[in-house]
Amino acid sequence: MNKHTSAPWDISGQLIVGPPEPFPNPKAQHMGKVVAELRWDFDGDHNATESRIDYQEMTKNARLIAASPDLLKELDNLVFEARGYLRDLDRLQVDATTLVGAISRAQAVMQKARGQ
Repeated sequence: MNKHTSAPWDISGQLIVGPPEPFPNPKAQHMGKVVAELRWDFDGDHNATESRIDYQEMTKNARLIAASPDLLKELDNLVFEARGYLRDLDRLQVDATTLVGAISRAQAVMQKARGQ
């Protein structure tokens, strides 16, 4: 199974960066592994060879990308919890606090992706 860069991912300008890793030079500033680089049409360069998006769209995309590891983790948890309750359908009188908590965490991560 391929692994992605570990969480958390953060936005640093046009970069999405993972957690800092040990760096050979302790005096050098190191922000973390670059996960992605985003580009936007910052100067109205209509002669660009690739299609570009505006800054607001790039910012929304950056938030969504940075939230990806958290989204995946919480949605995995949500699915796991929901499957457990589906297996025990006849015993649905069991406390649903765990499922409600998983849904709440998934919603919080989705809000993070939307910048709310």
